[in-house]
Amino acid sequence: MTESSQSRPALVSARRPTVTVLVTCYNYGRFLNQCVSSVLAQTGVDVSVVVVDDASSDESACVIKAFAKHDQRVKPLLLSENLGMVRAVNKGLHYVDSDYFVKLDADDLLSEGSLERSIALLEQYPDVGFVYGRPRHFTGSTPPRPRLGHIRWTVWPGAQWLALRYQRAVNCISQPEAVIRTSTLRAVGGYNTQLPHTSDLEMWLRLAAVSNVGRVNGPDQGFYRVHPGSMQHTVNAGLLTDFIGRRSAFISAIRASTGKLHGATDLEAMVRRELAAQALDCACRAFDRDRVEIVPISELIKFAKETYTAAPTLTEWHALQRRQRGGRRSRWAPSSLFASMLRRSREEIAYARWIRTGV
Repeated sequence: MTESSQSRPALVSARRPTVTVLVTCYNYGRFLNQCVSSVLAQTGVDVSVVVVDDASSDESACVIKAFAKHDQRVKPLLLSENLGMVRAVNKGLHYVDSDYFVKLDADDLLSEGSLERSIALLEQYPDVGFVYGRPRHFTGSTPPRPRLGHIRWTVWPGAQWLALRYQRAVNCISQPEAVIRTSTLRAVGGYNTQLPHTSDLEMWLRLAAVSNVGRVNGPDQGFYRVHPGSMQHTVNAGLLTDFIGRRSAFISAIRASTGKLHGATDLEAMVRRELAAQALDCACRAFDRDRVEIVPISELIKFAKETYTAAPTLTEWHALQRRQRGGRRSRWAPSSLFASMLRRSREEIAYARWIRTGV
């Protein structure tokens, strides 16, 4: 891993790099103005916007046409039938002919200057396949004032970054804060249509299998909107959906990267063990919070056993057995109270580490 610091990330090039931002939209017409405007306001690069409307039934198409009429950088792609998000994205990829690429959902935004900061790193490190940064999650109609900070770059060898991801078994990238080198994207292919919930995660893993990974530390690089109508709160909601989706993405990336990954067998064993442990810990948490009636305990146990055949040897398995024997009273047991405090401490440390380092 290498780090460098610079107070002002300027692009030093005889030409302005080109970047295509692919905005996907399905009935998000109310968000399109903020989203597309945040892209068109980017400086230091030549930007174009391909807006893919996946046969929306709201005013999305009208909003897109209005943008295209007043700004030639906006290219509408209005689909006549609903393909679903991943297929719609792959359709839009045919219109990407720039140096760099960004996938942006219509309810998210780019922060001011984010593309120039990210592409400065990519221009300096040709072996970096994608770069991400610090996202800002927000609710409501207006994004918060962006956080600024001293800008540092971190560059990981792809294998090192991958090992951290398989060890921790979570996605560390929200999405609007990431920029992909188009040539690297072409090398690994489009988004996996069999992964409607975790195609982005699998893409980061496949890219890291063939390239190094960079991060812009410090300022907010993108705004991720949290709202009741988002896919994370509708079709992709639920503990099991999340666990199954992550397992599918991690395993699929290994299969897709055959011959490119060193130690693929160890990576798969590591992520299977960690996912099983996390599922069992979620079941323990349900007892500790008196939520056993609404958390799918038996399904989590089944997932753990299917994912990692040695699940009954895990510490979390034995901890769950103790809670099952004690029933609802187990939440007051000293071991359960200690586990809750330890879990909270670990989560806070992990969050602080993610904010600071991105992993």
